[in-house]
Amino acid sequence: MSDEDREMKINEAANRICNALVDRADLNRSLIAKAMGGTDIHDIDKECGYPETPSIGDYYYHYKRGGIGTRVVTAEPTACWSAVPRIVEDEDVEGTPFELAWEELADQLNIYHMLRRIDILSGIGRFGILLFGLNDGKELKEPVENVGTGNLEITYLKPFSERALEIVETEADPTNQRYSKPTKYKVTLDAKTLTSVGVGQTGKSPGKTQEKIVHWTRVLHVADNQTESEIYGEPRMENVLNRLIDIRKILSSSGEGFWKGAFRDTFIEADPELIAKGAKVNIESMRDQLEAMYRGVQRFAALQGATANQTSGQPASPKEHLDAQLRAISITKNIPKRILEGTEQAQLAGQQDQEHWGDHIAGRRSGYLSPMLLRPFIDRCVLYGALPEPAQYDVVWPDISEPTEADRAETAGKQTDALRKYVDGGVDVMIPPELYLKHILGLSKEKVEAIMAGSQEYVGAEIEEEEEL
Repeated sequence: MSDEDREMKINEAANRICNALVDRADLNRSLIAKAMGGTDIHDIDKECGYPETPSIGDYYYHYKRGGIGTRVVTAEPTACWSAVPRIVEDEDVEGTPFELAWEELADQLNIYHMLRRIDILSGIGRFGILLFGLNDGKELKEPVENVGTGNLEITYLKPFSERALEIVETEADPTNQRYSKPTKYKVTLDAKTLTSVGVGQTGKSPGKTQEKIVHWTRVLHVADNQTESEIYGEPRMENVLNRLIDIRKILSSSGEGFWKGAFRDTFIEADPELIAKGAKVNIESMRDQLEAMYRGVQRFAALQGATANQTSGQPASPKEHLDAQLRAISITKNIPKRILEGTEQAQLAGQQDQEHWGDHIAGRRSGYLSPMLLRPFIDRCVLYGALPEPAQYDVVWPDISEPTEADRAETAGKQTDALRKYVDGGVDVMIPPELYLKHILGLSKEKVEAIMAGSQEYVGAEIEEEEEL
């Protein structure tokens, strides 16, 4: 056998040995992962503590205790309901019987407040309901009779999140238009009896719990972010839950790190020469003295034959890590980051952020709130007989880009100051007032004409008054 053939044989054998070792390593890794209860040693969700199937308790915890979770759930409803819509039956007729009845009912039941609440609560979990209290004299589990022909009075409205609900029956008839939709709910009316907020907790606390079976004709089913289901939506925190968990880790470890950093770890080093001579260290005495010193009872510690050494260190700033998580939430939820962070930051948001957020809110109002919440609510009121039946009606939301009173006041102040400088500086010699108002201040043609006409009228009146004197 030639040297070349011998070298080739050796290389082939070496390759077989290496491949066998790799296969054996993969097998060992797989066996280790299986023994640990996992399918892969790199199970990121498990290692990071992300729940595989989050419960309503998980979502409710982050809503009530997480801070950022609250903002994720409430950001859109808060912006959407910052102004209420007009319910218009006929634009050409002011105050039709339907419009007046709606305004009266809205004031009586505080409807817009209740709709805002159910908009928020339904987004914590997969759905929520708004319970109608009716004066029909029947129990909640019984269907409302003569719907569409009666004259029922709505006595109260009560919103519930999924935390207080359980769907116990659905429509089984495939020919029914409500096929597969809920027909009965189990509702915990007294939310205080629900388990105190805790991750994974969904049960009831000890004590008397008031649960009622409620028929679907007495509730308005509300589900936001619906995809494949007509019953359930996606919780608003679902696609950012991992980020909320990471934020909890960052802030908790930061606070705990600073707290523990204020009390440095102490290591007691005994004198090796004394130990070699058989000396015994009184550990209990040292512990008592150090604890007394840290508690402020005494400001010294007498350690015989030992030296106290302290560790030093400073926790890393959480700012960059927190900022990365907030940015990820902002991108996922389509909420500009500075608006997500709250009112003060939102005031600093750029014009582009404000316009983007305004378009998003306007789209949610017209694409979800009007057809999926407001209209079903109004239609149900009409069916109960609490409102007269209109020929037709429109839900008209205010323009999201319309300036607020504060914005108008600020603009007026700036324009008035600019006009004062224009007049005092004699700039009217170079730029006539009409052109200044139109091209410099950017006023519309109608506003410019109105200002010029009013100015001429005012000046004419002043001249006539002086002539009379």
